[in-house]
Amino acid sequence: MADQPTTEAPKVPTKNDPVSTPMSDLLKDGHVEAAMMDAAGGIYIIETPQGRYRCEVENLSGKPATSQCYSIS
Repeated sequence: MADQPTTEAPKVPTKNDPVSTPMSDLLKDGHVEAAMMDAAGGIYIIETPQGRYRCEVENLSGKPATSQCYSIS
């Protein structure tokens, strides 16, 4: 049987460093590039002049919303 071409994307090293900057501060200088959300929270990609960030938001019923952002570029 002949080898089949792979459809896997090449492995590229990515940065994923937690940052202490609140999501609201990142949005002052930047903008949301992409977002996936549901009732329990979501993931946002934010682009700023300093780089790109991934922010995870958790919004559970009866609790204050929380977020953690990571530098990805």
